[in-house]
Amino acid sequence: QHDFEIIRLLVEAAAFTPGLWVLNRISTIWLDFIDAVRPFVRVPGDYVTSYLRFFDLLDSGEVGPACDALQGVLSRQDEALITAAASLDGMSGTPRMDGMDGIDEMRAAVT
Repeated sequence: QHDFEIIRLLVEAAAFTPGLWVLNRISTIWLDFIDAVRPFVRVPGDYVTSYLRFFDLLDSGEVGPACDALQGVLSRQDEALITAAASLDGMSGTPRMDGMDGIDEMRAAVT
C-alpha cells in the first residue's frame, strides 16, 4: 500500500497527468488485492534502505542508479505478491483473480 502511494506521489511530482489517471483508475483493485495477500507477504528486509537509497540517489541527480535501486526491491516484492496470489486460490503457479488467468497476466498486473 505504501509503495502505491509513493509511486503516486512521484508521478504527481513529475506532473505526469496520464500516469495519475492510470494509477487512480487501478487504485481500488490494487489496494483490494494488497489487502487479500497481506497475510501471505513479508516486506523485503531491505525495503526501507532501498527506498532511502532511491531518494538519496534521486536527490543527487543520479536517476539511472535511483531507478535501479527501486526496481530491485519492487521486483522482489512483486515476486512475493505473485506467489501469494497463487496460494490464495490453491493453484500452484496459476492465480485466478478477477478474471485474470495465468501467471503472465498476474505478473503484468503487478509490475
